[in-house]
Amino acid sequence: MLRIDELHKSFGSLEVIKGVSLNASKGDVISILGRSGSGKSTFLRCINFLETPTSGTISLSGEKITADKAQICRLRTRMAMVFQQFNLWSHMTVLNNVAIALKTSLKLPKKEANQRAEKYLNQVNMSDRLHYYPGQLSGGQMQRVAIARALAMEPDILLFDEPTSALDPELVEEVLNVIKKLAEQGRTMLVVTHEMAFARDVSNRVIFFDEGIIVEDGPPNEVFTAPKSEQFKQFISKEY
Repeated sequence: MLRIDELHKSFGSLEVIKGVSLNASKGDVISILGRSGSGKSTFLRCINFLETPTSGTISLSGEKITADKAQICRLRTRMAMVFQQFNLWSHMTVLNNVAIALKTSLKLPKKEANQRAEKYLNQVNMSDRLHYYPGQLSGGQMQRVAIARALAMEPDILLFDEPTSALDPELVEEVLNVIKKLAEQGRTMLVVTHEMAFARDVSNRVIFFDEGIIVEDGPPNEVFTAPKSEQFKQFISKEY
């Protein structure tokens, strides 16, 4: 479904991603781990062309993605992203936050857009907050709205960029439970996360970034019990 070949990304003289290749198949749940500054979030943003790769190729279902704006806009409807900071419109209700892209990007009629928005808000247990504004919600509730917004696009792949890092500890579990349910539904997901238990128990594949390259890649039971790289051994010894 997703193929990435020799991806590089530099900011000036600083090379952040150094020739990373990755294939993801339908139904994969890939957790991307790494220290802060290791390149994992930049990698995810390059996949969705929120950052333009310096070189390398990205293909979705066999279609090579270029810097063409029209193509990127179209493909972003198939690769929806959930951000650390929710990125909700503060002046819009929960319902409108989810429905707006359906009306503007997918050109759905208002009634159909609202019906689809309600469907996915119900899926993340937010149907009782349709007419609330983001300022009236907890961090966990805002992130669930952001997930519903991504789901409403009915994408092929969901990209999560540290979806729990901005949440208070007591709110992390409610968001992780939503993502776990999506995994159980067979959704294809790439999840940048610091949540080791989630990576171990929910993913079918774990990747560890270090200084812009992948140094560990495999099933969770293998990489956590018998890591091949010294970098990952040190990382999990500090995390556990």
